[in-house]
Amino acid sequence: MPPPSLQNLSSSGRRKKLKMTTIIGLAIAIPLSAAVFAVLASLNHLHSSHKTDVSSLLANQVNQYQQPKEAPIKPAPQDEITTTINDEYSSIGRNVKYHVIFSTGCSIFQDWQSYIFFYYALKNQQPGIVTRIVSGCDDEQKSELQKVFDEQIASMVDDGRFRIHFTPDYSKIKPSAGYYKYFNKPFGVHHWLEHALGFPDKASKEDRDAIVVLMDPDQIIMRPFRNNDFSNTHWQFIDKGERPRTMIDHGKPMGQQYGFGLQWKNRVDLTNYTLFNLTEPSPVTKMNYHDAHKGYMVGPPYIATGNDFYKITSKWTQFAIPVHDQYGHLLAEMFAYCLAAAHLELSHQTAGSFMVSDIYTGKDEGWPYIDVLTRSNACQRYSDYDPNQLPSVLHFCQRYALGDYFFGKYRLPKSFLTCDAPLLLEPPLDFPTKTKITRFPDGTSKEYDDEHTIRSAFMVCYMITAMNEAATFWKQRHCADGTANFLKELKYIH
Repeated sequence: MPPPSLQNLSSSGRRKKLKMTTIIGLAIAIPLSAAVFAVLASLNHLHSSHKTDVSSLLANQVNQYQQPKEAPIKPAPQDEITTTINDEYSSIGRNVKYHVIFSTGCSIFQDWQSYIFFYYALKNQQPGIVTRIVSGCDDEQKSELQKVFDEQIASMVDDGRFRIHFTPDYSKIKPSAGYYKYFNKPFGVHHWLEHALGFPDKASKEDRDAIVVLMDPDQIIMRPFRNNDFSNTHWQFIDKGERPRTMIDHGKPMGQQYGFGLQWKNRVDLTNYTLFNLTEPSPVTKMNYHDAHKGYMVGPPYIATGNDFYKITSKWTQFAIPVHDQYGHLLAEMFAYCLAAAHLELSHQTAGSFMVSDIYTGKDEGWPYIDVLTRSNACQRYSDYDPNQLPSVLHFCQRYALGDYFFGKYRLPKSFLTCDAPLLLEPPLDFPTKTKITRFPDGTSKEYDDEHTIRSAFMVCYMITAMNEAATFWKQRHCADGTANFLKELKYIH
């Protein structure tokens, strides 16, 4: 009997016992390319005595299975990307510890997202400790999820750097608001900082100086954050004569621009400061348009030192409920983050290129990296894209389609990470040259111009092949011989 997948473990129990078989000897200290998986397909369930043979075979046959690349991807024009500033100083230096964290509930939907998140942290060599912060599990769910995490995710690495942290359920912390799941993010991250890292009094200097990157579970790391180097970034709102920073330091956080403008400030009234548990008016009430616009219109990935993150989450949790009282909508917790940072006057240097998500945005996302492609090379296999010429993060929170090919996280079958489930049908590499018409599963359609055809092709091809690669890895590690379905035939549009 095949093992239960992350999706098959119900949120109420997750009771089925996992029978796990592993591929021992994977050389996963370096990224696994698509070519490696072609080799692995014939090497399921090798015993430990074959460890050396597997490693050498992988090393010897990568080139044999390497697919020819499409036309090379050129980086975005240099006038849109900052260049390295060699004389910049940061008190935390470049050889700094990283914590990459993301917050979830105790849900099946976020289990498969979490597996994909960890897999691409591994594949793309993200340094440091990666932690899933899980809020709201009961004791039985916690026990079963911990077991699955240990067997299927923590086992990806041998140094203990893939971790899970459980917190109470904060989604109903404000009884009058009913259920608001996004309270789990500020309160969950604050809980992790205090109980996992020891803030405020017991945190090590290493963790106080560490770079903390807070992401969302529906984000994939395409280009790793490393060496405290943010030079290959397009920055927003840099004043004339100002030299943008390319390193994180205490008091100098960064974040990705989001398109909500100054709603974080204008939709919340801080003049009655006692409602925010303040003893005096907040500096936000006197903040001018320039400063508010320049440093606080940000969302995930949020990037700051451990010290700064603790300061921010202390106010974020303080502000989250009163912000929701005034603005009881989806973005309340994001607005509370912006207000917390602004209250502390921790202005975020705002990136326009950490992330791609919405194909209709302009330079406030990392599309300059993608817009240099053409319709003939926009669609490539995941592993054929050069990560150094991509944004850091792909945020798959939208629906993406071109021709008859589609990806949307809400339509992915819960059984996708199981032995029986097929892989997604992959589009031919040249299909963007043959159509600009897009059909969606709901029956609607539209025609794109060249720019949006290229962007859509990139998102569709990247996500479909990335999902297949991660699912292939899961099947090879956890399915009994002959039980894994590797057929690429699952499609959304018929």
